[in-house]
Amino acid sequence: MGIWIPSSAELLARAETAVLRCVRSIYTLKDVVIELPSKTQGLFSCKLSVDQYNIRTICFEDQHPPLNNNRLPFVMIHGFGSGLGLWVLNYDTIAQENPLYAIDLLGFARSSRNFTFSKDAQTCIDEYVESIEQWRQAMKLEKFVLLGHSFGAYLSFFYRLKHPHRVQHLILADPWGMNHKTEEDYARFKVPWALRPVVSIATKFNPLAVLRGAGPLAPSLIPKLRGDILQKFNSLYSDSTIGDYIYHCNVQTPSGETAFSNICFPLAWPRISMLMKADEVPFNSKTTIIYGRKSWMNKEAGYSLKHLLQKRGINVKITILPHSSHHVYADEASLFNDVILGILETESLEVSLQQIDEPPTSADFVSTSQVTVVDG
Repeated sequence: MGIWIPSSAELLARAETAVLRCVRSIYTLKDVVIELPSKTQGLFSCKLSVDQYNIRTICFEDQHPPLNNNRLPFVMIHGFGSGLGLWVLNYDTIAQENPLYAIDLLGFARSSRNFTFSKDAQTCIDEYVESIEQWRQAMKLEKFVLLGHSFGAYLSFFYRLKHPHRVQHLILADPWGMNHKTEEDYARFKVPWALRPVVSIATKFNPLAVLRGAGPLAPSLIPKLRGDILQKFNSLYSDSTIGDYIYHCNVQTPSGETAFSNICFPLAWPRISMLMKADEVPFNSKTTIIYGRKSWMNKEAGYSLKHLLQKRGINVKITILPHSSHHVYADEASLFNDVILGILETESLEVSLQQIDEPPTSADFVSTSQVTVVDG
């Protein structure tokens, strides 16, 4: 990318390889080609044209011959500023039980960074949903359990709204975008005088512009800015592997960052929240929300969603990991993996029973109406 920013697509590829070296299970990496409507359509063209983009994908399939098991596929979508490499504490455990797929969102990590997202929030969300659906079609997945973390949880929620028959169970891991805010709420919010110059400048740039602006100093800033994440992987790496991966993921062309900014008010409040769409959630939906007790995410919004859906007869389970913060998948990886495996076991059992045309009994299900605190 130049002398100022010591990164490149090749260095990001090397960083991905280094992160995944600790994964013991058999996996394949591929760039899945999707097609989205062209943004450069000719003014007088009568034919809709499409452009092709790549979705970086890791697949754990060889452990599960399709004729020998009925285990549901499990799909994982990372959060803002992340990539598929940060699930390394989860892959080996979960992939032993179910076919597993994780992607880099369009505009992040090693997926295509050249898609121009709409500046309109709803259209931008729709573009992300379509990119995920195009990926699903290319992978020939009929139905699966879908997990998203943070911003990935937000997009997963909207994917389920549009394609409910594809999602057997939706898992929202410490989700961003639950809160309901309006233009009036944002207008009434008063930034302290001392912070107004900083906020005024910051809102004119993408969220991670500071990394690109820091140039050759940026790699040394990662431990200071994201030390909270690096510590979670100390059991796997004793060097700068995770820091290098995070750095190279986030100094490439910031198309995903731009999309996130388009979906938000300037202070990272969603313009369209999950709560605003609660009445559109399908009646047969299954949802689990996993929060870290120490997370800064607003848990009250999760309980509000649970309440709104229960009024419509839709049950939601909320699980709290007691020693976790925002990165629940890494803070208490073993506990997180156990929660996921429990959901996958229940859902795979239900699908198996449906396939032999025997309705499942109540004993086959874990109740989804209660709030559960998991003790470590």
